[in-house]
Amino acid sequence: MAVLGIEKIKKLSFGMVVLLVELFIFINTSILFPDNTEFWSKTILSYILLSAAFFAMPDFKSPLFKLNFFQTLPRYLAVFLGTMFFMNMFKVIFVNASFSELLSGLSPMVVSVVILHSAVISIIEESVFRGQLQEKFGLFFSSATFAGFHFAVYGYNPNYLILMFLLGLVFGYIKKMWSPDGVYNSAVHGAYNVIALGVMGG
Repeated sequence: MAVLGIEKIKKLSFGMVVLLVELFIFINTSILFPDNTEFWSKTILSYILLSAAFFAMPDFKSPLFKLNFFQTLPRYLAVFLGTMFFMNMFKVIFVNASFSELLSGLSPMVVSVVILHSAVISIIEESVFRGQLQEKFGLFFSSATFAGFHFAVYGYNPNYLILMFLLGLVFGYIKKMWSPDGVYNSAVHGAYNVIALGVMGG
């Protein structure tokens, strides 16, 4: 039985592991985020609903759910770490000071935030906006929808809306030119999220 369990784990897809981690963090939100449980519960729930809407599409398809997790992870990590190094070295973006303070010490909450933003959120967004919407409606529509989603969930100012639209174009271009399976654009997106949160270069 144990051998069969290990074999099933070895066959897990990259996308499925992300969804399982997302559900685990949501179920344990009050433990992992004791100081701001309501905010994180609503945020993670919005991504669960986004995932559900994604799966409900009649022509649902995502290469990330066909790629083996253990075979894909090294590629993802290589691009993720390379992008973080590049962005931190050249100070490509401004760091969010409030999140820098939040992430100033290592704790279960910090680890959860890093995992959530570096992998779960970025991969779900890339699967939906670049994987599904971009394939059907094109780069500009998917980028506009991506920006609108962030504006609705995080409630930032119009400048943030513009930034998200431009980032959508960048991630979408990477997907179109170099990453048909969605791995590289997801990794770049995840690295951006971590840098933006102030984990590096804060």
